[in-house]
Amino acid sequence: MVSEASSVSVYQCADGTDFPVRWEDPAHAVFTFFRDASHWPSAWKPLAAAVERLFIAGGQDTFTESGVPAPPFFQPRLMVNGFMYLRRTPATAEEMAARERAARRLTAQFGGPLSFWEGYCLPRIREVCAWLQGAADTTPLELLARRAGYAWAHTHIHALMYNVQALAGFLSGYDGAEAELLTNELMQGYPNTTIDIHQALWQIAQQVRATPGAERVLRGTPLEQLRPALAAAGAHAVTAAVDGLLERYGWRADGWELSSPAWRERPETPLGLIRAMVLNDSPEPAALTRQGAERREQTAQKVMQRLPSAAERERFRELLAAVANYVAIREDRALWQQTVTGSLRGALLRHGERLVREQHLDAVEDIFFLLPEEVERPPAHVKDLIEQRRRDWQGWAARTPPATIGAGATTPPAVATPAAAPGTVAIKGIPASRGVHTGRARVILDPYEGDRLAPGEVLVCVMTTPTWTPLFAVAGAIVTDTGMAGSHPAITAREFGIPAVVGAAGATTRIPDGAMVTVDGVAGTVEVQG
Repeated sequence: MVSEASSVSVYQCADGTDFPVRWEDPAHAVFTFFRDASHWPSAWKPLAAAVERLFIAGGQDTFTESGVPAPPFFQPRLMVNGFMYLRRTPATAEEMAARERAARRLTAQFGGPLSFWEGYCLPRIREVCAWLQGAADTTPLELLARRAGYAWAHTHIHALMYNVQALAGFLSGYDGAEAELLTNELMQGYPNTTIDIHQALWQIAQQVRATPGAERVLRGTPLEQLRPALAAAGAHAVTAAVDGLLERYGWRADGWELSSPAWRERPETPLGLIRAMVLNDSPEPAALTRQGAERREQTAQKVMQRLPSAAERERFRELLAAVANYVAIREDRALWQQTVTGSLRGALLRHGERLVREQHLDAVEDIFFLLPEEVERPPAHVKDLIEQRRRDWQGWAARTPPATIGAGATTPPAVATPAAAPGTVAIKGIPASRGVHTGRARVILDPYEGDRLAPGEVLVCVMTTPTWTPLFAVAGAIVTDTGMAGSHPAITAREFGIPAVVGAAGATTRIPDGAMVTVDGVAGTVEVQG
């Protein structure tokens, strides 16, 4: 922080650019907020940022209706210069206890976490998604956003995390600093939605191999032309399978941002993943899940052997049973969060199509540079306004904002970050999945580019979402700029039994594409080979 006024604090971006924060509620400045680069790595465009306010109001409807208080990161969420900041300052012990009691009480009414998710949360989320997907292009944006926020918040009212915390607390007495990694390993190897989608993609890849001429077309055709090329080649079973996949999962966005296209908008993404599977002869996902289950059982047996009493062993069994559905619910939750995103994005794009027809916009995506009231009543000179906002957004999108703001925030010195020198530890991150692997680094910023990854290469990316999962069957190791030991790349790397280091800040810019690197998933290091 370099200066402060009654309602404005000024921090610095990594390049030294001032980053002003205007506190709408000065009371919020007593909290510490962290930038959530794991879910939202890029600057949001003006419409998405404005919609977020309405989205949060819908989330509050969920917390009020369910009786489960909002988690700290909803109280509040800040959008600053297009970047999302979540509250890091923890709730008080009394607030945390009240939330746990309410979540457990509601979950118990349905007989457990999985029944609660399937019987209470999911029907409400599905209903909203179906409504968003069919909403007319004149539906008020406030209603669209509020309904989407209502659905999204249903992914945050279950009690399953408290079971995970109980297991981690039990293990901390026996495994010290390794407790978090061990806890996560004991929850791997269960069937889940992400693996189901991966399996569906893999089965289409097998159809390609079995269809005369289809593999030749897939290998030699640009992704943008692949669907019609397969149809022209007579690979009707393949195109029908792709259409079925898009019918079921096409509303899922590639990420959690409204700028992320859904598969139905950009079918080249799943086609690229299918091509990567064919090119690399990827193993069957179901088999990898079975291997993960075997590793989980072996880990559980090792822990059991270290427990000194029958009572502790029995308690360990109870805790294991309580987290058996963790990954299944978490991955299903991610699917529906991204489906809410894709469904809301689709509703906004329909407004954009209307404005193009009315000649207010030149391109549908220009709608994201308007505010909600401007979408419904376009101002004069709207195209000039869009261009000015586009320039403003591009300016912030090119910068790295401060990692934290608010009380206790620290701003690192503004220095250039050089590429890693050969023979040095380039990055220190968070240990996420055991093992050591040496391979060629492949820096990929979009799952659309997934067919660039060759078997055994180290996937280096900002973050992964469930869309990226098929690439884990190809990679020898994973390195991400952001994330924690419980984030998607960490969970998925453990499912596939490959080393991973997450939260390795700057990995995608400091590790040269094609460099030989060694990833140590226990030490949390990435070394560039000389």
